[in-house]
Amino acid sequence: FELQFSTIVSQVTALDGSTASRFAEISRYIRFVDGNIVLGEDGNPLILKITHEKISFLYNNIEIAYFSSGRLYVDKLEAITSLTLGSFAFGPDSSGGMSLKYIGT
Repeated sequence: FELQFSTIVSQVTALDGSTASRFAEISRYIRFVDGNIVLGEDGNPLILKITHEKISFLYNNIEIAYFSSGRLYVDKLEAITSLTLGSFAFGPDSSGGMSLKYIGT
C-alpha cells in the first residue's frame, strides 16, 4: 500500500506542476481585469482589451483603435492593396497610380 500511495502522490504532484506551469503560461496572455478581458504579453506594447462597450487595441497603453456599435474607429488607417467603401473601391491601376472604381452592390 505504501508503494502505491507514493506512486499516486508523485503522479498527482507531477500533474499539479504541469497544470500550474500551463496556467502560468496562459495567464501571461489572457487576464481578467475589472470584468474585462485583456490579451497581451509582458514586454509587448500591443494589447487587446474587450469590455462590454467596445474592443480596444492599445499600444503602449494608448488606445489606437476600437470597435464599438458595429463601427471601427482608428486614427490612422493603411490599406495594403485596396480599400472598399460601400459601392466604391480604391485600388492600384495598370499605370501604377490609384483609381476609384464603382463596383456596384
